[in-house]
Amino acid sequence: KKSESENVKLVTSFYSVYEFTKNVAKENADIKLLIPSSIEPHEWEPTPKDVGSIQNADLFIYNSSYMETWVPNIEKSLGNKKSSFIEASSGISLIKGQEDEKQGNNNHSEQMDPHVWLSPVLAQKEVQNITKALINIDPAHKEEYKKNSDDYIKKLKVLDDQYRTTLMNMKNKEIITQHAAF
Repeated sequence: KKSESENVKLVTSFYSVYEFTKNVAKENADIKLLIPSSIEPHEWEPTPKDVGSIQNADLFIYNSSYMETWVPNIEKSLGNKKSSFIEASSGISLIKGQEDEKQGNNNHSEQMDPHVWLSPVLAQKEVQNITKALINIDPAHKEEYKKNSDDYIKKLKVLDDQYRTTLMNMKNKEIITQHAAF
């Protein structure tokens, strides 16, 4: 928990998590984005400086250990010298993903699809998880976080309605994508 005179220090893994967090925290937090938007999150690995940023934060927010596969090792290595870690997709049932052809079949554990933020409905759950975590570390701004979260969730509901309406009326139901997550 932080003192009332300073902003909470947050570190987020990649852009979607950053965007959700920014919309809930607004001016009550200093937010650092680890993975630049120009870099593929699946292939990114943290530097010692990045690990230091995570360690010095009040809260580190990431999507899923299936997306940011390096998180469990960092959390374990930091031990009790770490910030709080929050998995934004906690409580969301992930679906089985398609195996990446480049990885081959060396990993015998089931790969789950971590791309939950692509669904405006599941993104709402991530926003709720982030909101709970912020309230936990910064209860002085609880009402602001709740209001900001409610406002952002309303936008996600409108987006979901737009998707449903637009896609429902499409004549051709075939969609070509570049990533299996879609």
